[in-house]
Amino acid sequence: MTRSKREGGAALLIVLLFVVLLSISVATFVGRAMLDASIIKNQDNAAAAATLARGGVRVGVYLLMESLSKPKQGEQELNNENKRLLLLNEQAIWQEGEDSLHLSIVMPSNRLNLNVLVDADGVAQDQSAEFLEAFIEKIVDEMPGRPEEKLYDPEDLALNLIDYIDEDEERGSGSSESENTFYQKQTPKELAANRPLLSVDELHVVDGFDPRLVEAMRPYITVFPYVSKDGVNPNTAPPHVLSTIYHQPYGPASDFELLNVDIIEKIIDYRENEGLFCLEPSEGCLGIGEYIQGRVFPPLSLQSDNYILTATGEVGGIRRSIEVITMVDHSNGSQFLLSWKER
Repeated sequence: MTRSKREGGAALLIVLLFVVLLSISVATFVGRAMLDASIIKNQDNAAAAATLARGGVRVGVYLLMESLSKPKQGEQELNNENKRLLLLNEQAIWQEGEDSLHLSIVMPSNRLNLNVLVDADGVAQDQSAEFLEAFIEKIVDEMPGRPEEKLYDPEDLALNLIDYIDEDEERGSGSSESENTFYQKQTPKELAANRPLLSVDELHVVDGFDPRLVEAMRPYITVFPYVSKDGVNPNTAPPHVLSTIYHQPYGPASDFELLNVDIIEKIIDYRENEGLFCLEPSEGCLGIGEYIQGRVFPPLSLQSDNYILTATGEVGGIRRSIEVITMVDHSNGSQFLLSWKER
């Protein structure tokens, strides 16, 4: 092979190498440009979805205030209004193609308020410990997994939670709360809060309440209003929350027990046929005592001063939600924002 042919072959290899490197560079550039464009598009969609959600909050507050500003002529009309608001549960109020805005307005009384375990003075109620123990036992039983994977002590957990929110410095066991090594091991060191829970997430810092248990409890519970003596609303609470109603079905001397499935089904059937429950029988309104016998703890509620409003915007497959908790003064129709959470 002559020298010129060898040089020509080497030059061709160099040219081919440059072509390959250039092709790789172009492909990398195009790929990065497409990725950047996708990121920018997702960011734009996320911003648009968040804007939709904020607009949904405004719409929801307007609907809530318009509804509550109408004068109520008694318990039955109040119940009708509560049932109408219940229909705003993940309802689409705007949709265009795959983009949408969903709105939900629910009352905290649709769930069990853990802060009712203590009274306005921060003292644990008489049935608090046994009720909470029965409730936690129910939650643990319903959690997936084998029994050996759910090594919780409902009695101990109930006492720990009450110790955390009641105002005294004494544990249910009789020792001082300052002797609880669980809180002393935290960084920074803590003591029981001795006040109402401020959020469901605060359960994570209560002795024994691990993330798995808290998430299992979450669909059932709320912490609003912070100071309350009322339990769930039988007119609007979903079936799983109705199952937390704790009553004394066989008279004052009998034990309390959680509401059974048969009674829950009767309540749901009556509600679905446009029936309403009142605490006491009245015209066009059935007394809840027809289905829920005996004393109830916590006492049932037909009204709430607090509402949970959730607006979810979706644009280009990206979702953004805003959950607002608002308090309404029924005497003058004014509204106060308690919480604003974006996710």
